[in-house]
Amino acid sequence: MVTHKAESFVNDIACAVAQQGWRTRYLCPYRDDLPYERLQSAGVDVRTFPCDSIVGGAESISDDYVKWPRYDMVKFAWSVVRLIRQEISQGVDIIHTQWVIPSGFLACVASWGRGVPVVATGQGRDVCLNPDVGYTIPQRAYLHWLLRFTLRRLDALAANSVYTQNQAIDRGISPAKVTVVYNGTNTALFKPDVAPLPLKEEFGADFILLTVRKFYRRKGLQDVIKAMPQVLKECPKVCFVIIGYGPLEQELKQLAESLNLQEHVRFLGRLPNDELPPYYAAADAFVIPSHEEAFGVVAAEAMAMGKPLISTAVGGLKEVVDDDVALIVPPADPDSLARAIVELYRSPERREAMGQAGLHKVREVFNWGRAARGYVDLYEKVIVQK
Repeated sequence: MVTHKAESFVNDIACAVAQQGWRTRYLCPYRDDLPYERLQSAGVDVRTFPCDSIVGGAESISDDYVKWPRYDMVKFAWSVVRLIRQEISQGVDIIHTQWVIPSGFLACVASWGRGVPVVATGQGRDVCLNPDVGYTIPQRAYLHWLLRFTLRRLDALAANSVYTQNQAIDRGISPAKVTVVYNGTNTALFKPDVAPLPLKEEFGADFILLTVRKFYRRKGLQDVIKAMPQVLKECPKVCFVIIGYGPLEQELKQLAESLNLQEHVRFLGRLPNDELPPYYAAADAFVIPSHEEAFGVVAAEAMAMGKPLISTAVGGLKEVVDDDVALIVPPADPDSLARAIVELYRSPERREAMGQAGLHKVREVFNWGRAARGYVDLYEKVIVQK
């Protein structure tokens, strides 16, 4: 398994596949907070490599940075290709990469002529070419070419939603090569019996609205902040708690300050994944105001905690949320968000029913055991065909 970015859900995939009985070598960038102990206890053989954060930063890289191929990008790519080839020489049945570019491209190059099939997971931002919602990097001509080349070279693509599947087909992959494997959530970590943090006491609130997001415009956090003055007219002790980071951080903080919301919009910064559950537990509702989303892992996490959602239904997110688990609002619509927040504030019975429906949905559909079985079925199919 190869990734240029060892995000929490990628680590979960590695653990889940290993627990299905596959001897899993995990090649990923070195990180101080990588959960080595959990990966190793699941049977994952972790192999790390150094990676400059700006090279492995995916959508956080500025468009200007990737205007033309750069020396540090080429150096990084070649070093990963060499590492993959070393792993192949030790005996590999299949290579599974997270994201089509750059990891999938590098695996296709490394495996050329070596007879090892390559499967990639499409997580959305690697195949979506929509600059209107922030997916600007793949617009560069050479990256667009790399994407099309890789999609055609892959033996199979596991798309994290039907939305991502359709995006990949539009970019040139054969429909016969694509299988939808929904992401899951770590139900051993995100579970409804976690003790909550005393956020209401800390912030003087009687209702905590939580989100865990990266600060990109397409995530829609600015819409919730704009909705808060209207909410506070009817529910003056609501507090919007934001966990995350990203390039819009100062802009979002300035927006909250300009609306005099410093006491009602709280930025808690970036937190490790294993520290999140007590914050989820403290929330009365979770909001996902995305303008575009390929899947929405945080939706599954909130549902696993038994929390009701306020959410848009854009992209692949509409495959995760429905009217049973969420109040659905249009994207980029602060007025609708405000009405939904007030409605949930006033409806504790509905919040409880939605939370229970979310728990059931995670247990039936959005769990890593089910996802791993989907990956294993795909591996076996590809190996037989190869």
